[in-house]
Amino acid sequence: MGRRAFWLVVCSALLAAFVLFRGARVEVAGQKLKEKIDNILGQMDLKRKEIEISVDGLKEGINGLRKAKIKAQVSSEQIQRRARPQEERLASMDKALKTLGA
Repeated sequence: MGRRAFWLVVCSALLAAFVLFRGARVEVAGQKLKEKIDNILGQMDLKRKEIEISVDGLKEGINGLRKAKIKAQVSSEQIQRRARPQEERLASMDKALKTLGA
């Protein structure tokens, strides 16, 4: 990206020099320079769009992970609620066995 910016500045400086010294060759060279600058800017716009699409995909992925995390938390809470009475029942059975064995 820095290299492209450097070439953009160099090309702009050359374009300014060509404008000062007009001639057929200078005009043709200036036109080609403009085309190259437009090409570089077009490539930068393309890269920017590709990055934008990638960022959107990452955002969607993060949202999916958040939803999955919430579902997992809810599922975990439901399992814990179902397990709690069984654990209490098991604890009372252990207590009863200890009193019988003592």
